[in-house]
Amino acid sequence: MTTARIVNCSPYGMECTICDKLVIAPTWSEYVSKHEVRHFWFCENCGHDIETVINLKKSYELSSS
Repeated sequence: MTTARIVNCSPYGMECTICDKLVIAPTWSEYVSKHEVRHFWFCENCGHDIETVINLKKSYELSSS
């Protein structure tokens, strides 16, 4: 499984880091802490598993700047 740090995300999902096909929604998500959420994605096109880590505190700081 790959942990993606920078990915092409949109309101409709993200692009697979291997084949660039759109993955609509994570297979499952995990609340890790007050400021961190992990999403686990599976690309049906190429079978690649992807893990993304969202830091909610940093995301909020970037959007409110």
